[in-house]
Amino acid sequence: MAPEQNLPHHFGELATTAVGSMSAPGWLGYLRSRGAEDPAVGPADLAEAAQDATRLAVLDQEEAGLDEIGSGEVYFPGGFLGQYYDALDMPGDPPGRRLGPFGYDQMPKRRLTRPFPPDVSLGALATWKAAVSFATRPVKATVAGPITLAMPLVVRSGYPSREEAVMHLAQLVNAELKALVAAGARHVQIDEPMIARDEDPALAVEAAQRALDGVSAHTSLHICFGDNQGRPFAWRRYDPLVPALAQIPVDEWVLEFANREMAEAELWPSWLERAGRHIYLAAGVIDVKSSYLESADDVAFRVDHLLKHVPASDLSLTADCGFSQTPRWQALAKLHALVEGVRRVQGA
Repeated sequence: MAPEQNLPHHFGELATTAVGSMSAPGWLGYLRSRGAEDPAVGPADLAEAAQDATRLAVLDQEEAGLDEIGSGEVYFPGGFLGQYYDALDMPGDPPGRRLGPFGYDQMPKRRLTRPFPPDVSLGALATWKAAVSFATRPVKATVAGPITLAMPLVVRSGYPSREEAVMHLAQLVNAELKALVAAGARHVQIDEPMIARDEDPALAVEAAQRALDGVSAHTSLHICFGDNQGRPFAWRRYDPLVPALAQIPVDEWVLEFANREMAEAELWPSWLERAGRHIYLAAGVIDVKSSYLESADDVAFRVDHLLKHVPASDLSLTADCGFSQTPRWQALAKLHALVEGVRRVQGA
């Protein structure tokens, strides 16, 4: 964990920050899907598209006025986890149920038949570097955590157990985080929504501890309850998770509140007491799972509610989750409402 004076900007004091992903422009998905089958589209065209989409993701966040932006996570295809699975060369098995309304049972499984490559990059470094090349503001680096990376994993061979595979994933995440810090990242975040659904919190804690070991930066842990096509996958309460979260050595928790109508905000003082140490809070005050467009007044109301329980010096404001599942025009409106609402609370 890094001393506060080494942070890229003063965390807390109602800074606005990104969670990670941004909505990709519609043409990017079209080009990538066509590029796989169209001989008229070459690899250089797709690389240029990835750069252009990253530039747009950076510009969207900077124009909205965020104090700290995310990489956008549009540099590689496949959304939140696709780049990591592709880097790990994990083939996918199609789901058994392919018809009817979307459900998490329609997500493909990934077959693991051999150990992970020893020196694989998970793609977060390239994504962050691309964003930094366009940004004028601090860029948070984000990496999927080991439990979440293992979400679709079916171990066929290569490891004696799923637990051994998870701990190897933790080593890979640790190497990626250290590479990010070595490249200049001052704020790194691991995304571990699967902690909310995992049946073995002890494994989740051990894996996260290994992933963060020796990482000299401001560290954040993002825990949400799932957001594939706007749908959660877990019981949406943090209180039962606090004993496990408290054992993970990070400076900041990034938690969703808006889509839960600010539930559990009043528990923050008790969470800190149970954790036994100081923790910053980046609180979600924008609901990315709803098409309702918050106004600046809505955001200000949510921030004022948080300030009844969390000191302003410890509080940053963000969205509940990334915007990868949100239409771009909605994401832009929500980002602008976030910044304007926080400014109203600040009296700017």
